[in-house]
Amino acid sequence: MLTWLDTTVLVAGLVAAHPDHDVCRIHLSQASAAPGSYRCTTHALAETFRVLVALPLKPRIQPAAALIAIRTSLMTRLNPLPLTTADYEQAFDLVVGSTLGAGAVYDALHLVGAERMGAKRLLTANISHFSALAQTTRSPVNILRPHEAKA
Repeated sequence: MLTWLDTTVLVAGLVAAHPDHDVCRIHLSQASAAPGSYRCTTHALAETFRVLVALPLKPRIQPAAALIAIRTSLMTRLNPLPLTTADYEQAFDLVVGSTLGAGAVYDALHLVGAERMGAKRLLTANISHFSALAQTTRSPVNILRPHEAKA
């Protein structure tokens, strides 16, 4: 079963100080144990980089350290899906057809990638946006919090 991971799960899985670290780290570990069972989009990698270097941690995560973490813990385990122009168009349409604001386009990109690859579930800490987007399209992807999904 293919499980899709959004940025909230990737960041939590990489940052030991994050309250959801333990459960998200288990999902990232499962990605190594069962290759191809967990994926994300290339867009998620860019978002993860941005969030990691902006986190108000002491000491701050430096860009080079964030890049190493993304390369070693995410790129090698998750086979990130490059998004196409058609994926972006679909994400824009999803947001326009929803009651969400324009910022939801970033979540829509994750959902569009998950749908295109036939994911059965998408793990996120942002249930409300993803659920609203999934209802707009009657998506077959099950939206879950990381702790709700058996690894």
